[in-house]
Amino acid sequence: MLNRKGCGQARATFKIGLRVFDCFSLVLLVLQVVMGGTGIVGSLCLLLLVHSAGKRFLSLCGTAVCCAVCVLLGLYALLVHELADPLARWLPLALFVVLGFTQSIVSQIPWTLLCEVFPFRTRGLASGITAAACYIFLFLASKTYLDIENGLLLHGAFWFYGSVSFVGFLFLYFRLLETEGKTLEEIENHFTGKVNARSSE
Repeated sequence: MLNRKGCGQARATFKIGLRVFDCFSLVLLVLQVVMGGTGIVGSLCLLLLVHSAGKRFLSLCGTAVCCAVCVLLGLYALLVHELADPLARWLPLALFVVLGFTQSIVSQIPWTLLCEVFPFRTRGLASGITAAACYIFLFLASKTYLDIENGLLLHGAFWFYGSVSFVGFLFLYFRLLETEGKTLEEIENHFTGKVNARSSE
């Protein structure tokens, strides 16, 4: 994964993670190990559930949970952060674990959709353009985080990302087709508006 993202982005993401974890007074090593482990578990759950639950359902649930966790982390950063109660310090760790779990699911589903939603004639070019756009947005998210945090503070940054997840949820709800169990021809016909010869019989 680090090879795909590139060294510059990996370093930037690591520095941002250090800053956020320090703000929440979390032990960095513990959090990295726990989130890495939950990411692996999330990936395995995706492999086991994608055929039975479907990509649309998993995308919607994962995006909704990411939105809720970002809102809760923002509330924690605004209201609870200064409490000395040790139990209150476990709350952001639990929220980051949930975020890591759902993010590992949500971030992998688009890569499986790339080979399904584009027509065969343009699949290679369209997939390449989509992947490039994804990495451009990841770069912009990494480069603008500190400016967003400086402008909106930590809680506002989490609420901003929560609102982005909410907009993403609405888009997926109205536009994402369930491709699981459908042939490539049926998916292409859906997007082009053609009626399948078999369905008209």
